[in-house]
Amino acid sequence: MSTHPCPTCGHTHDAPPAVDWTGYEEAVTELASAWLAEQDHLLGCWRASEISTDKGPSERRHLAEEKVETYLRAYFSGYGFIIVHPLLGRIEWYRSGQPDVAIFTVTHGPIRPDGAA
Repeated sequence: MSTHPCPTCGHTHDAPPAVDWTGYEEAVTELASAWLAEQDHLLGCWRASEISTDKGPSERRHLAEEKVETYLRAYFSGYGFIIVHPLLGRIEWYRSGQPDVAIFTVTHGPIRPDGAA
């Protein structure tokens, strides 16, 4: 296994696995769009005092999350999950005991993890 200097701490670590990032930016953009569409749908139902029976927006978000997770799980070891922070304008990959990784911000759009080629 090869090693590389860590851009964050400067120590030498095992090199991250090679991941084909083709389509990653589009997948993250779709996740942000799907999350927003789901929230719009649910707020509309709330305002109309209705319970949503349309599973389409939630299914779209779920499928978008799964697509993004395939890239991130291939790159990072261990389990993680996606968290949307609407007040901060960012989407992050959360791993217990590890620093959160921003994968989208409203100012920068999709972001690849540090060291991702």
